[in-house]
Amino acid sequence: MTASESKGSKIFGILFLGFFFFICVGVGAIAIYSGISDIIHTKASLDWPHTDGTVTKSAFKKSKGSSSKGSSGGSVVWYADIEYEYTVDGQPYTHYRVSFGEYGSSDQSHAKAILDRYPVGKTVTVYHKPGEPNEAVLEPEGTMQGIMLKLIVGASFLMFGAIIGLIPLLAPKIKKRLEGRS
Repeated sequence: MTASESKGSKIFGILFLGFFFFICVGVGAIAIYSGISDIIHTKASLDWPHTDGTVTKSAFKKSKGSSSKGSSGGSVVWYADIEYEYTVDGQPYTHYRVSFGEYGSSDQSHAKAILDRYPVGKTVTVYHKPGEPNEAVLEPEGTMQGIMLKLIVGASFLMFGAIIGLIPLLAPKIKKRLEGRS
């Protein structure tokens, strides 16, 4: 391999690692931001004013992932698709959020448990954001499993991104140590 081919190969390798570094850090940052945002909203929503509302939709919603071959044979994630109507200061609103941190699961029973709590026609307590009554939630205490999942996934992606980012810095030192042992 010539010196220019070796240099080109190193540049390609660094660009390749750089791409995955930014993807991992980006996904990690977004997941952590979302988890922290859910924590902040959960804490705030505990003090939101509330009103009565009525569940107007309670159904399963599924999202089908793709398989490694690009077909639609991947896993299914189940969600509880809940909608409710409520009125604040004479103005009607419709919203969908059950709790901050809500998540889907491959286990359909997770969504079913939520659907069982909120059948169509049920009168519910709706907590709405002061000054922005179109922002609402049924369970202000949040879903800690969902919030923790976001934080753990985010931290994992950031850690993996940091490891990828360190590879170009550590590779020459490791190579030198290995050559010294020979």
